[in-house]
Amino acid sequence: ADGLFHKYRYFAAGAVGVSQHLQVSADWITRGSNRVLTDATRAAELVYIAAPDPHHARFQAARAALKLDMVAFDYGYDQAGEVVVWEANPFAHIQFARTTTTYRNVALHRSVAAMLRLYLDTAGLPVPEVVARLTAYDGTNWSADPRLES
Repeated sequence: ADGLFHKYRYFAAGAVGVSQHLQVSADWITRGSNRVLTDATRAAELVYIAAPDPHHARFQAARAALKLDMVAFDYGYDQAGEVVVWEANPFAHIQFARTTTTYRNVALHRSVAAMLRLYLDTAGLPVPEVVARLTAYDGTNWSADPRLES
């Protein structure tokens, strides 16, 4: 509707899924370097990363079918509103922002916590409450926690 291309990233670490980012670009190849950053695109990304991905179950089924413990699905929507997966990346790059997009670091903290949770679950070790809290989409505003500043 806005004439731009929207690329969503869903990151799966075991059964935990993270709405990791939404990049918007004027080019169909969306990257951080060609991101269109406006109040509207920032607001849209904040809405996306604050809630579970609407395709969590579908992507978890794909992760299991691919026999991967961790994978990032980059996807968009076609003109009919159908999901188009551009890439299923088992070696997803995670880089914390230091300038204009630090607001999205909350999703990266959640991603690291999801990886830690996967490792602990796999090892049969207990998951600390803080890790469980960081991986939950329960409305808790833990992003304001100063211990999570990057």
